[in-house]
Amino acid sequence: VAVVSGLLWMVPAKKRKPQACRYFGRLTFLTVQSNLICYYYNFMRLLAPDGEVVRLLYPLAFSLGVMLTLLYYSLDHFVNAKQAEDRLWIKKGWTWIPIANHLEHAPALPLALLDAFGAAHGATTDAEIYVVCGGYIGFYLVVTLLQKRIHGAWVYPVYDEAVAAAGPIGFWLIALPVVAVCLGLGFVARRVGAT
Repeated sequence: VAVVSGLLWMVPAKKRKPQACRYFGRLTFLTVQSNLICYYYNFMRLLAPDGEVVRLLYPLAFSLGVMLTLLYYSLDHFVNAKQAEDRLWIKKGWTWIPIANHLEHAPALPLALLDAFGAAHGATTDAEIYVVCGGYIGFYLVVTLLQKRIHGAWVYPVYDEAVAAAGPIGFWLIALPVVAVCLGLGFVARRVGAT
């Protein structure tokens, strides 16, 4: 539902944010990547529930599922620039944006919790959680910085507001807690999903 609603009812990324999404389109957004990773994880959970891919991806899928909902509603949905941008596109005929926003972000948390508490998962090591969860979120944030440097535009308006308020350190005031939360949730996943 999340992937399809974004494709059907959201303004195409290259149209909505032509600078920030020039090379990767919708894949520029953490939302889209998170939904695709969670979709892949759940698909593999059906095909090979005890497989190595499922075991390794579980902490990341849990972490991204929880973060997707919480970060959207805490850092993006209520940001004035985001709301203004949505209103602009709604006036241009993209009237389903509010519904698509919720469908892309809201289901991830309950589904992550349902998976975590509904079935046993193979154990992961500390190193695996650091590599998979930390590696992914670190990679995403490095790409976000590179895109800003290359294109001169942030992907999410919250970065504009943070940099305007705190200067260049504003990005890090958001990015470092996101890394910590991603890693922390990876360890929480291991605890709640233990076999």
